[in-house]
Amino acid sequence: LELLKDEDSQVRNNAAESLIALGDDGLIDLLLTSLRDEDSRMRTSAAFILGKLGGAAVDRLILSLQDPDSRMRSSVAFVLGEVGDGRALAPLIQALEDDDRRVRASAAEAIEKLAERTIHPLIEALQRGDNRVRSRAARALGNLAEQTVRPLLAVMEDEDTRVQSIAMEALNKLGGDAQELETEV
Repeated sequence: LELLKDEDSQVRNNAAESLIALGDDGLIDLLLTSLRDEDSRMRTSAAFILGKLGGAAVDRLILSLQDPDSRMRSSVAFVLGEVGDGRALAPLIQALEDDDRRVRASAAEAIEKLAERTIHPLIEALQRGDNRVRSRAARALGNLAEQTVRPLLAVMEDEDTRVQSIAMEALNKLGGDAQELETEV
C-alpha cells in the first residue's frame, strides 16, 4: 500500500494493478482509509483502485458519503461517478445538499457521469429496428432535453458570469443558441 505514494507513477500503477488483482474485502477497507491520507498521490491511487473494483466497493462507498471528513465525502463522490453504478444516484443527489462545497461539486460531477451512462442506451435505441423502441427513445431524449433547457435558461440571469457562461455553453450543446431556445420554450 505504501507504494501507492511513490513518486514514480509507474511504481504507483504497478502497485495499483497488483492490489486490483487481489480484490478482497480487506483491501476495500484499506482503500477507504487511504482516501483520508494527507498525500494526494495516495488518495488518487486509492480512488483509482476503488473505481476499478466497481460493484464490490459500491455499497461501502455509498456509506462513506456520510463520513464526517469532507475530503473523504468528496473523494467518495468522485469515485462513485467513475464506477457508474446506478445505486449511487440517490445518495449522490443527497450529497448535493452537503455543507461542503467540494462535496457538492463532486456529487454534481458524479451525477453527470451517471447521466451520460443512462442516456447512451437511449441514443443506441434510436438505431434499433423496432419502431416502437425508436419512438419511445426519441420521446425520452426529447423530454430530458426539455427538462434541461428551462433551468439552464433561468441561470442565464445568474449573478455569477461564470455560471452564465457555462449555462450558455450547455444550451449551445443542446442544439442552438440561448435566445433561440428561449423563444421555443
